[in-house]
Amino acid sequence: EEENVDIPTASYNGQLRVDGKKIVNSHNEEVQLRGISTHGIQWYGDLYNADAIAQLKKEFDINVFRVAMYTNPNAGGYVANPSLKDKVYELVDACIALDIYVIVDWHILNDNNPQTYETQAKEFFADVTARYAGVPNVIYEICNEPNGADITWENNIYPYATNVLSAIRANAP
Repeated sequence: EEENVDIPTASYNGQLRVDGKKIVNSHNEEVQLRGISTHGIQWYGDLYNADAIAQLKKEFDINVFRVAMYTNPNAGGYVANPSLKDKVYELVDACIALDIYVIVDWHILNDNNPQTYETQAKEFFADVTARYAGVPNVIYEICNEPNGADITWENNIYPYATNVLSAIRANAP
């Protein structure tokens, strides 16, 4: 069965960037990403593999797949289980082979403050970007769901983002 040619591939689009309110590809054409996200790979990792992603691409015409990796050590997240990075690599490699984008999501929730595990975030993204430097398929989501009454942009989120982006850009400018 033929793939939907209306969903441009990562190899066609190349490196994406933001232009105003649009996502554009390396040809300055507007791109729409369509896809699906996992739920905590530490809990449901056995559901996510190359065959499942290929089926999603075939049946739902996805061109992006999001790997949600929770960090909270009390929930079996990355901080307590750094071997989750191997599952991230498995899924990223599958997406690259399928010529779709993949979002690597450092997913905080009950951690509230992104700075709580900033050291681990910088190490994680340094490792991931070293492995995938120059690969346009990989998109980095540095912190999903910072929250809490005392968590502010100025005091917590912006400083965290600045530090983590420096770690990413060291390998993936």
